[in-house]
Amino acid sequence: MTGRAFLFVILYLSMIAIADAEFLDLGPVRLYLDMAAVPDPFLELKAPYGEVHQDPYSPDQDVFCVVYAAHIGHRPDAVVQIHEMQEPWNSSLDGLEGIIRSSGLLPDGWTYDSGDLNLTRHRGAIVNATSSDQEKVRVGALALDQEGGKAKRFCLVASRCRKNCTLMLMESLRFMQSPAI
Repeated sequence: MTGRAFLFVILYLSMIAIADAEFLDLGPVRLYLDMAAVPDPFLELKAPYGEVHQDPYSPDQDVFCVVYAAHIGHRPDAVVQIHEMQEPWNSSLDGLEGIIRSSGLLPDGWTYDSGDLNLTRHRGAIVNATSSDQEKVRVGALALDQEGGKAKRFCLVASRCRKNCTLMLMESLRFMQSPAI
């Protein structure tokens, strides 16, 4: 193989690798996401919408947030959401699980188990939802701007694809300030 042919092969392979990666602007956050784990990496940005979360530590206090979302795949295979809270929210494991459970990403009536999520750059929570006749749903949550045990911005990733898809997507995440702001 000549040097020129070798260089062409290297460039071609790197372009294929880049095709599986995306930069997404979801509201105030720009994130990098490696979509190689998703069987159908079709991307659809959704319109922002308002949502109310109930704080697990103050059940009488509702916190409004704006949700910025992207669906990945035609089913969708995965969902990525940025939740921007109006007031700071507890970023402990219980607080993260509270956001997951009130996000609408978990199916009603399924069995849930949850735990810590330790990634290279972040610590978060993960909830697994199972049903006897459906494939497992996994939802992970990370606090993006944690300070003093509270945060206003959270990233949620949910998937129904193969076992470690949610973890692989979350591990690939890189966060930046959105240039749109």
